[in-house]
Amino acid sequence: MDPNLNELIAIIRSRTSTVEERHTAGLALAKHPKEAVPLLLAAMDPRDYWPWRDYFYTFPLFDPPPIPELLQALHSKRWSVRRNAATMLGQCLCRTREVAMALAQALLDPIYAVREAARATLSGYGPLPLEVLPMLIADLSGDLLHNYYYGVNALTLMGPEGLPELCTYLRHPSETVRRVVLIAVGRIDQQGTAVTELTACLNDESQGIRRDAVRILGLLGPSARPALPTLIAATRDQSGTLRRRALNALLRIGELPPEAVPALIERLHDPIPNIRRRAVDALGSMGPRASVARMSLAACLWDPNMVVVAATFKSLVRMGLDAATIAVLREFANRAPRNLRERVLAVIAQHESEPLPEPS
Repeated sequence: MDPNLNELIAIIRSRTSTVEERHTAGLALAKHPKEAVPLLLAAMDPRDYWPWRDYFYTFPLFDPPPIPELLQALHSKRWSVRRNAATMLGQCLCRTREVAMALAQALLDPIYAVREAARATLSGYGPLPLEVLPMLIADLSGDLLHNYYYGVNALTLMGPEGLPELCTYLRHPSETVRRVVLIAVGRIDQQGTAVTELTACLNDESQGIRRDAVRILGLLGPSARPALPTLIAATRDQSGTLRRRALNALLRIGELPPEAVPALIERLHDPIPNIRRRAVDALGSMGPRASVARMSLAACLWDPNMVVVAATFKSLVRMGLDAATIAVLREFANRAPRNLRERVLAVIAQHESEPLPEPS
């Protein structure tokens, strides 16, 4: 004769029950998934933490996991049962297309708590089938502040196979959708497969999307080389954050072309010290190929920010010194801080014993 399932649930809920008694009751419930799962889902109340936790840990005792019962519970008339079913599906190790589609359908539920539970489960589910992508995109236009994080995680789980389809949404009319998709693409693409699409985002009307696109291209490093012309143009953007990120991206990509020199010279006069320093570093990374900027760079030895000054000296050495630059360094040595003065004088002494190239 079947045990009284309500009595078993009462044992799990009771604060006076021992761990062994709760475990035994859970094993007994697991033998009757069709009847026990609806009762457990109805009894779970997140506002009552300790009983909820004990119910939560009862579900792993079901072998096999009660997937059919949980899927059926997603259509319950009680919203709390639907919410709990969406949550418990995330604890089951069964990752199937059927479950993913059911959870994606739950994103349309009229109750916010059910939608939130479905989002949380999908954001850790993966890999997700491509069929759920339109539903995930549609959900991004809803409770924005709450589903932004879940949306990024869920879209990231589309994986490299879903990257081409995902990139098509970078042209979506909604700024929110474009930005979430952009971040997801940046997480997925580690080989520079989507450089063309990411570069196009640098022309987006949204400043936030342009900033994120520059950051993601910088993280790709040398793989983002096709984006160099657009990144060089981005160093002239009105946004200081975007200019700084564009310079960071150029430094990460490396081996900058001569066409970058005029834009970098402009940034030597930027009102933001951090940007001036990055422009100095970028010119220094080009070495002798940026020799036409040597005197413009040497003028930064008189920058009011000492971090910029120290970076300028280092970049000048990397670029190579000519007679005119040595003359500037001698003048600079008279006012340089002591620790930097010693390095400047050492460089001057080293080059005085070597033939110097003519000023360019």
